[in-house]
Amino acid sequence: MSVEEATELLLHGASSSVPVTDQIRKDIIALAEALGCLPIALQQACAYMRQTKCSASAYLSRLSKNKAKLLSQMIKHQVDMQSISTYAAFEMSFGKLQPTSQKLLRLLSYFHWAGFPLELINQAAQYHFSDYEQTLVHHGDDFYTGKQLLEGMFLCDGEWEITNVDEMIVSLQNYSMLRRARGTKDMELLNSLWNLGLMYSVSGQIEAAKELQEEVLKLRKEILGERHPDTISASSNLALTYFDLGRLNEAEVLQEETLKLRKEILGERHPETISASNNLAITYSNLGRLNEAEVLREEVLKLRKEILGERHPDTIIASSNLALTYWDLGRLNEAEVLQEEVLTLKKEILGERHPDTFSASSNLALTYRNLGRFKEAKVLQEEVLKLRKDILGDRHPNTIMASSNLAATYLDLGRLNEAEELQEEVLRQRKEILGERHPDTIMASDNLALTYRDLGRLNEAEVLQEEVLKLSKEILGERHPDTIQASSNVAATYYDLGRLNEAEVIQEEMLKLGKELLGERHPKTISAMNNLAVTYRDLGRLNEAEVLQEEVLKLRKEILGEQHPDTITASSNLAVTYRKLGRLNEAEVLQKEALKLRKEILGERHPDTIKASSNLALTYCDLGRLNGAAVLQEEALKLMKDILGERHPDTIKASDNLALTYCDLGRLNEAEVLQKEALKLSKEILGERHPDTIWTSSSLAITYCDLGRLKEAEVLLKEALGLSEELLGERHPTTLVVSSSLEVIRRKLQQTGKVKENQVSDSSPTPSPLQQCLVLACAFAYAVPPIKDNADSRGSWMSRVMRKRPAFLSFMHKESDGGDNLEGRAHTTGQKPSVEIGSKDKSR
Repeated sequence: MSVEEATELLLHGASSSVPVTDQIRKDIIALAEALGCLPIALQQACAYMRQTKCSASAYLSRLSKNKAKLLSQMIKHQVDMQSISTYAAFEMSFGKLQPTSQKLLRLLSYFHWAGFPLELINQAAQYHFSDYEQTLVHHGDDFYTGKQLLEGMFLCDGEWEITNVDEMIVSLQNYSMLRRARGTKDMELLNSLWNLGLMYSVSGQIEAAKELQEEVLKLRKEILGERHPDTISASSNLALTYFDLGRLNEAEVLQEETLKLRKEILGERHPETISASNNLAITYSNLGRLNEAEVLREEVLKLRKEILGERHPDTIIASSNLALTYWDLGRLNEAEVLQEEVLTLKKEILGERHPDTFSASSNLALTYRNLGRFKEAKVLQEEVLKLRKDILGDRHPNTIMASSNLAATYLDLGRLNEAEELQEEVLRQRKEILGERHPDTIMASDNLALTYRDLGRLNEAEVLQEEVLKLSKEILGERHPDTIQASSNVAATYYDLGRLNEAEVIQEEMLKLGKELLGERHPKTISAMNNLAVTYRDLGRLNEAEVLQEEVLKLRKEILGEQHPDTITASSNLAVTYRKLGRLNEAEVLQKEALKLRKEILGERHPDTIKASSNLALTYCDLGRLNGAAVLQEEALKLMKDILGERHPDTIKASDNLALTYCDLGRLNEAEVLQKEALKLSKEILGERHPDTIWTSSSLAITYCDLGRLKEAEVLLKEALGLSEELLGERHPTTLVVSSSLEVIRRKLQQTGKVKENQVSDSSPTPSPLQQCLVLACAFAYAVPPIKDNADSRGSWMSRVMRKRPAFLSFMHKESDGGDNLEGRAHTTGQKPSVEIGSKDKSR
């Protein structure tokens, strides 16, 4: 426990009628520290002081002289059940368990409650110790003693099965102390149930936690009344579990009631009232009510500064939480200022190697990432990972989280293979430590799938994401926000695979669910609307896409403001649709405004600013202002080389787009040089089978066509077509475009007499009417003119096809240190679990 929580427990548990003076409080704090803030020792002290009527100072004096005797002393049962010690309460229930379950509990008592190495039991079940019995080791007797102990629990009828462990856990869960608590005033048992519910929650057994906490709240209302502090705490903890289950509206109701009661009973300046305000702010944030969250958090920070001072840990936490709200509101510079101040204070007060200092560094790194300062983020995250490995060990949950965060930054920097390596290790460790069905394990699978997408390994991404979705539905339910997000990610991969109709079905369902569960104005609902609009656009349903995107832009302006990054993204996406509708002047106006805002807010060197410049360049191309487009693209390429490096995938794309503009300007030799280098780098970094590599190869083929080198163009396009058909399927838009381009080049070769008639007929057959319709539909979706196959036509129409880039889709890379501290969750256990924050509505 924290010292503050331990102090409150001793003050509440001693049940003394003497007024609490400053001296008594000092004695209580000294006693809490002497007992190491360990819950069972504190409860033992409470029981002793209640029954012997001794003070904290007297107990402390006895503790200093007879520590071992005092802590091991059993307290006799009394009629007043509140006088029973923790040991006595436990003893009453322990004897009711199966012998093997008793042995398991004894074994678990030697471990941290979240750190039992279950993977060792799995290995034992797999190998039956056979790999180890043949090896002589030091302390061999200890080994055989340990083996005998484990076999006494897990070896049943000569079979060592992990299912035996499952049966024991079921036995522990099925023996409900609630039956003993009903109809009595057995508060110690109720407290034990409360703590068990908290352990279920933190270990990922959220549904089991909910059932326990609902029963505890019901019983506390019956026994203590609705306004008793313990009843209010039970209500607060149940709200946090509802939060974890994605039942945000139910959490909100409980938290608003908790805050109201604490204000009435304890006053607005009491620490527990302030904690209730903080927790409600977190729920408001997740409901998309960011302005309400901001008001609450600013009030929490103000009160903590006044009551506790600016350097108190709780004040620093409040400052960190307010920074996260600024982050969600798109006010990144304000978030950065607060987070740098938090980090400085934590270094001064706690030291550079304290876990809370690591968390502050990690959160600041997230802000650096969103500000486009990827290298600074990487430096911080690598340092955090190193320190956590040194201090906490490789397998600590926070160390694993640090690895996951660093992997996300490696993705931003284009270091895809390093990101993949880290994420695969994160997933492996979480499976071993937490199990395959734990929410954090599922999150790791989802993040790895997104990396597979970036690597162009779409089929592997699809398999992982479908498994994530299946598990999310089973564990969290179909209507949980994380399940909805998992569905959206599956739809995005279907989109990349060209399975637009399947993507559409999922996205329409996700939008419907988002409106029902979160409301039409929630950021996630708006993101779902945006994603569906992108799919409509690529299905050629441009008017439907336009209607949705105009609504997205309107809502984001109202909720987030015109300068929020997500609002600017919505404006950019609408501009792309205007381009496809041929409304080029409207597209230009929106893109110029987006570029201006991004320069003002993010700076000229931020990746999103550079992308805005590139998008405007494409509209200039469509308007025939090729020189203006070339200037913008040359500047974009230069900046990307400076900021991201020459080998970053986005730099390669920028180079390819500039080459296409050079083609349109007739600067074919310059285009060829750029495209050859882009193709070489794409093969090295992404591999020959990546969709981007296929695009770049096809772009070079078009330049060869413009240069009259039709045979070289044909070779490249044949290879690209084979790969595209294999990886993406024959009906994928990329495959259709490459196939159409190859057909045109073959006709050109036929017209110039360079290919004999029988060679043409031996190659791809003439497209069927259906194929021709699909190709024309694809060309329409990409905003290109109809295909021309006369000998005099230039390659400009093909350049327009090749300019097509993946549209913006929203993802959740869900990992990071928690800054949003859910307070008041465990006055008995002292845990302050944190909500993990992620990239909200991140566009790729």
